Amino acid sequence: MNHSLNAYAPTEVLLSPPSVNNTSTNHLVQLKRDPQFCPEATAQWSSTLGHIDDRGLYTAADRVTGTDVINCDLVFNGVLIGHGQSVLEYGEPDAAPTPYWERVTCTLKVAHFADNRPVRAQMFGNGAQQLVLDLTLKDENEAPLPAEDWQQVQLFDYFSHQTITRIGNPMLEQGAVTWAFTTEENHDFLPATLPESILTSDPLTSTPFSNYRYLHSRAMSGAIKKVYAGLCDKYGWWHYFLEGNNQFEAGILPYQPPQLTMRSVQKNGFDENDFTPRYPYDSNLNTTEYFIVSVPDGFKFCSVKGVDENNTLVNRLSIVRFERDALSAQHCSVTGLILNKAQSTVIFDPELLSMPLFAGRLEYNYQDELQPDEVIVTVHRLSNIPLALASENERSRLLGHFPHDLVLQFQDKYGNRFEKSIGFVPRHQGRHRNELTL
Repeated sequence: MNHSLNAYAPTEVLLSPPSVNNTSTNHLVQLKRDPQFCPEATAQWSSTLGHIDDRGLYTAADRVTGTDVINCDLVFNGVLIGHGQSVLEYGEPDAAPTPYWERVTCTLKVAHFADNRPVRAQMFGNGAQQLVLDLTLKDENEAPLPAEDWQQVQLFDYFSHQTITRIGNPMLEQGAVTWAFTTEENHDFLPATLPESILTSDPLTSTPFSNYRYLHSRAMSGAIKKVYAGLCDKYGWWHYFLEGNNQFEAGILPYQPPQLTMRSVQKNGFDENDFTPRYPYDSNLNTTEYFIVSVPDGFKFCSVKGVDENNTLVNRLSIVRFERDALSAQHCSVTGLILNKAQSTVIFDPELLSMPLFAGRLEYNYQDELQPDEVIVTVHRLSNIPLALASENERSRLLGHFPHDLVLQFQDKYGNRFEKSIGFVPRHQGRHRNELTL
């Protein structure tokens, strides 16, 4: 074929490997052309010393010195569109190189979901829940790929072909990135799955051929992402697995926070013989009341923050309400917390415990068993806490920092976050330090 008829210079095409040293008698070298450049073109290989077949497999000549230049012409519809070269230097042979695969096949499954095609999986967009992807890679000999190749597996958006961000930790924090994946499993929360009644996937098991990737999302409810996988080999060339059975869609489920309830379960310090209809808090000055907050379907983690006068969340574990914001005040209410069943002692804000004003007054135990879907907020109404004996800084904190609500922050077993404020009625109203509201 006369390539000189081309009216333009052919494109320079990369060959792999671009050069080889210490080629020797009968040494085999597999050369490859860039698979992304016009894959429909026919490769025409030639060499000056050894022999190279139409698949690019080079057999070295019977010699120990010299230089061979391998040429690869890419021809499409009779036109030379690309040309590449690789240089082989003859010399004393090195140790035999480790063979490297020529072709790779991929099978991608979405674990915990039925293996129907196309797979449409659903997950929560909370950044914590994971969609488990089971990847199987094999070379042309049905052998597993080297471990270093697994590190080069990447996920892609099917429509934009942009890479999906890879993160190091099994948690996607709030930010500009709404989809990401990791190689680390999150053991704190349940993965995305079909309802147990129709779950068809086998338990996760690792093999030399398979590996797992974990997809995270912070996308809005209703968002859908179609995904496929790719692999960059040691020569820097990408292999994309776009077959229909290797694609899947991930959709974001809507989330509705549960409705929390609260009830008073235990009261100490009230006169049981006082059956008068008057308000019981008026005549009982030193009391303890336990309020159970129930979370439907339970929760995995619970933490507590305080709200300051600017409605900003701050580190605080207790509410303090004095009867009046005056130096003469000496009646106050203080809240405590029991957050799990292993906790037998009521906890208070550490700053309160360091104040001499409350020395020996905030020591309480809880003997009953707390259920997994419950936390307790306690209210301790105290007398003889003279505000005048507090330092100026302590008074400022007690009247400015501590009177505002607490916020109970939860994460459920799927990683969804929800929160609920708890506190007394607004200050300066009547009976503003007695009963909690949720």
